[in-house]
Amino acid sequence: MAREARKAEAARDARQAEDRRLADELAKEARIAEEQRAAAERQAADHRLKAEAAAREAEQQARARAEAEYAASERAAQEADQQRLILEAEREAEAIRLTEKIRKARDMREARKSAGPEDLTSAINIPDAITMTQGRKPSIEQAGTRVTVLLMMVAGDRGIRRWNKSADPVLCLDDVCYVSQGPNTAAKRMPRSTAFGPGIALGSRAGACNNALGCVFRDVDLEGAKALLQPIDLRIVRHDRREASEVRADETCAIAGGKLSCRAGVSSATWRAWIVPEAVAGRAGATTLEAALSAGLNASEASNRGER
Repeated sequence: MAREARKAEAARDARQAEDRRLADELAKEARIAEEQRAAAERQAADHRLKAEAAAREAEQQARARAEAEYAASERAAQEADQQRLILEAEREAEAIRLTEKIRKARDMREARKSAGPEDLTSAINIPDAITMTQGRKPSIEQAGTRVTVLLMMVAGDRGIRRWNKSADPVLCLDDVCYVSQGPNTAAKRMPRSTAFGPGIALGSRAGACNNALGCVFRDVDLEGAKALLQPIDLRIVRHDRREASEVRADETCAIAGGKLSCRAGVSSATWRAWIVPEAVAGRAGATTLEAALSAGLNASEASNRGER
């Protein structure tokens, strides 16, 4: 009996030891699992904090870039405004300088006229080698001083005109200029300085003749038997001033068979024109004027600059 009791007690002790071992293992596993969970939570928190910090840094960098870009654009806009003002001032000064030179040239020409008849070709020193021709005197009683100028420009080959084979032509006569308003309306007259000011050069530009090689200028006043005519292709910075020629109302202009023809047109290397008496242009009408322009202003007796 005593031996059996000892065996039973030993078995009970063994079971208790096994229970304790199992409990210890379970506790250890639970502790390990808890530590792993806590570590995972700490790692997740670290990742979240790092992500939030990275997002804040990215936002700050983006804001800094945006502020820098805005500041750069503001500086660029201010510099552009300053440059525009400088260019406007330069254009204004250039227009005034050219106007003064043309006025002096006109005074010299008038002085020569008053001194006696002049039969030789004369030249004046103005930009782009502007020259004028001397020819026969037309009948002012027949032609008058108001004319319609049909102008055909040769596309320039400098700056934007190397690719854009067009023009924005205006006409200048001494110290006044004309901007076309179309074949039915008198061209707009203005001082030369105004024609190259910001309101025109950066605004309305060549009026009805924007992006056109051919143009009709109605009701241009030569203010005398003849005048120095200079076509100018408006640009943004440096305008393309073409050579100037002395012109007069062409009394050979006539309408026949519904077509306009002028036998004494004016031409140069970069432009040609018919100087149509305004009365003839009025009888011809807009359609006939535009048809003559579309035909290229060809005439068998059209003269070259310096040969009239």
